[in-house]
Amino acid sequence: MNLKKYSRTVLLIVVFYIFFAFMMDSMSFMSGMIILMFAVTTVSSFSYDSQSGWETYALTLPLHKRNFVLSKYVLALLLTISGTLLSVLANWLFGLFKHKSNFSETLVTSYTIFAIAVIFLCIMLPLIYRFGAERSRVIILAVFAIPAAALVVLSQTGMPMPDEALISRLLLSSPLVLIAASAISFALSCRIFQRKQC
Repeated sequence: MNLKKYSRTVLLIVVFYIFFAFMMDSMSFMSGMIILMFAVTTVSSFSYDSQSGWETYALTLPLHKRNFVLSKYVLALLLTISGTLLSVLANWLFGLFKHKSNFSETLVTSYTIFAIAVIFLCIMLPLIYRFGAERSRVIILAVFAIPAAALVVLSQTGMPMPDEALISRLLLSSPLVLIAASAISFALSCRIFQRKQC
C-alpha cells in the first residue's frame, strides 16, 4: 500500500527512459536504469514503513521477526526480477522496431546488471536494518565510492581489463556467488532485527 503511489512515479520515469533511449537509438543505458530503479524501490519501502509507523506496530505482532526480514528480501527479489524482465522486453521491442536484434547480448547485459543489483541489495539491506533508511544512504555511498575510486585508479595505471574467458567464468560462477551473498546478507539482517525491541 505504501509503495502503490511511488510505483506509479517509477513507471512514469521508466516510460520516459524507454522513450528517450528509443529516440537516442541506444538501449544500454536504459536497461541499467530500469533494473536499478526497481531494485532501489526496496530501499524506499523502508522509508515508507518508517513514516507510517509500520515497524513499531509489526514488532508487537505475534509473528517471528525472521518473517518480516524475509518479506523484504522476497520483495527485493521480485522487484529486481520484474525490472530485469521489463528491461529484456523493452530491449526486444527496441530490436524489432530498429532491426537491431541481438537477444543473446541483451540477456547477458540484463543478467549482469541484475547480479550487480542483487549484490547492491545484499550490502544495503543489513545496513538499513542496522542504521535506518536515511543514515544508511550516506554509508552506502561511501561503501561503493571506495571500489569505484579503486577501479578508476587501476584503469589509469594501465592495468589490463579482464578478457572474455575470465568474464565467462565469472558469469558462470555468479549464481553461486549471488546465492551465498544473499544467504549471508539475510542471516546478518535477521540477527540485527532480532535485537530490536518493541
